[in-house]
Amino acid sequence: MIIELKNLSKVIKGKRLLKQVSLGVEAGSIYGLIGSDHSRKSLLIKIMLGLSLATEGGVHFFDEPFRSDMLKEIGVSIDEISFYKNFTGKENILYYLENYKDKFLDIDKEGHIEYYFKKFDLFTNMNMEVEKYSLGMLQKLRIIRALIIEPKILILDEPAKSLDPVALKALKDELIKQSEAGVTIFIATSMLDFISDLASHIGILHYGEIIYEMETDKREENQQSFLEIHSDDLPKLILTIERQLSIFDYEVIHDHVIRITEKVDNNLVIKTLIENDIQISHVKDGFKSLEEIFLEAVGD
Repeated sequence: MIIELKNLSKVIKGKRLLKQVSLGVEAGSIYGLIGSDHSRKSLLIKIMLGLSLATEGGVHFFDEPFRSDMLKEIGVSIDEISFYKNFTGKENILYYLENYKDKFLDIDKEGHIEYYFKKFDLFTNMNMEVEKYSLGMLQKLRIIRALIIEPKILILDEPAKSLDPVALKALKDELIKQSEAGVTIFIATSMLDFISDLASHIGILHYGEIIYEMETDKREENQQSFLEIHSDDLPKLILTIERQLSIFDYEVIHDHVIRITEKVDNNLVIKTLIENDIQISHVKDGFKSLEEIFLEAVGD
């Protein structure tokens, strides 16, 4: 495992904020840790980066216990990152790259910087003082700072926050590109739409505890399919599926929609309903969305 958390717990003043958090991220994977504002995602990331100490458990990178020198290989974007306000965006990045002189001896540093500023549509503001940057521009600069060192690991806390649609698309494209190049990516976010079609692995953190994990490409293997039927005659529809088809595993979504959650012959169900003169306006089959999985897991 490139990233591995082993039974991490954090207790402050007798209150357990993180509870035996364990997870692993393989090389080239994109792990999406999702949770609400009360899930303590940011606290977990601070412990991963050595900014806060765990009460119990450990953090491993590259199959070794965390050491501060490992940060040289980790690109980070978190709110706590600050910039010199009287420096321009470019000057801030140049100053940061002074810590990586040896790594970029044979690289066109100017071209390298310009690539990322253009990538995130910040090129025209590259020579503007950071104190004049908007929240979205500051978020882009944090992301550039994380990517610019060509890390082996990326750790990003709410990277999509404050980004416009163009920058969001650029970020997704870049993260996929980085993953395909073997970079291991850990993203903490509450933005389900952003992470749902990006992550190879999903974990749900709820009040400091991992309550659900899955590999996204195996979601259909591990999830029960459903058949959703829209009809203005729901009472008659329910009576029919219960009496004639012995279907009892269903849920009423609202007054005109029922979702059958047991394995059924979809064609037989529809045929039976039509034969019983039940008007059907729409039929959908599939698997639960990430939003549904999340809400079900946290009990909301």
